[in-house]
Amino acid sequence: MESTTLLKGARVPPPNPTVYSFTGRVCSSGYSYLVTGDSLGVLRYWDFASASKCYTISGLHNTTSRPFYECIEYGNRKMIVCREPPQNPVPQEAMTSSMLGKVQKGLVRPENRHQDAILDIKRLEYPTKGLLTSSRDGTIKLWK
Repeated sequence: MESTTLLKGARVPPPNPTVYSFTGRVCSSGYSYLVTGDSLGVLRYWDFASASKCYTISGLHNTTSRPFYECIEYGNRKMIVCREPPQNPVPQEAMTSSMLGKVQKGLVRPENRHQDAILDIKRLEYPTKGLLTSSRDGTIKLWK
């Protein structure tokens, strides 16, 4: 077993993005969704009815390609996954219109993101509808 010596107060990021917070609505009939915040400061919207309606709300860097969402079915169960695009992206002229839609969905200005892990998400209904997020970088954001 390997050991690692850390400086007091040093932060070590997890090796992969980890979901730290979530909020949503799950029901047997009707509109079900989930919003997740992860260790990299990425905020994602998951629509349980259709992977094509899922998107990244914020957290992508300027140089990061947009992930795409797909539904994988196992018998009578399904799972929606977020996949990172390949390192050698498909040229835009070779993409279908549905692929282009997935790549472009969730466009947010790069500065409109958390710089660290999203620790809490709250859904607001009154006085305005939106999401309230807080992160380890000390910021609180209201998403309308």
